[in-house]
Amino acid sequence: NSFMQNETVLYFVRHGQTEWNVKRIMQGHLDSALTSTGIEQAQSVAQVFSHIPFDFIYSSDLGRAKHTAHIIAHKIKRPIRLAKSLREATFGKHEGTTEEKYHELFEKRLLKNPCTTDQDLFHFKADDDIESPHDVMKRCMKFLKTLTKKHKGKTILLVTHGGLIRHFLYATGYKTYKELRFGAVRSTGYIKVHSNNGIFTVQETEGIIFSSDTS
Repeated sequence: NSFMQNETVLYFVRHGQTEWNVKRIMQGHLDSALTSTGIEQAQSVAQVFSHIPFDFIYSSDLGRAKHTAHIIAHKIKRPIRLAKSLREATFGKHEGTTEEKYHELFEKRLLKNPCTTDQDLFHFKADDDIESPHDVMKRCMKFLKTLTKKHKGKTILLVTHGGLIRHFLYATGYKTYKELRFGAVRSTGYIKVHSNNGIFTVQETEGIIFSSDTS
């Protein structure tokens, strides 16, 4: 089946729980270590992934993703390649601040620049030194298109971050931002995606909380 040969299968997995996740601190390009729970989460998702015939592992170059990737790689015996494009959005000077403080800022800026549509939210950033979801997807999609061309017909694991997965689910038309609240992607939650000639189709999701609240 030539269609299948052209189709690249991608699994995006979020890293395991970190110390800052527990303290509800914004990480972005800053980093904190996996907790013992985070290490266990990585080990159990590695077990799930051990039944999938992966060809490659690509990981964000941030420590929390790399550590998660190493735990999975130990189980599935594939080398890891690092990709800056798979990083979380940067939150600039707001990295290291509490999620609560960041959300206050976000809401305040949102009042000044009301976003009436999802497309507005996709381009919105609460400060100049923050990446908008659109910025994140621009670098991510460019990387994915190159990757899927290079590895046609292969199965690839991408170890990345919650925000990036969330924006990907929106960018591919799978869900709206109303359904994808901040924090929707649990630690080591993952999605399976088929890519055919640069068209990405979400096939399944695991460990992602979709909000049905339409208010």
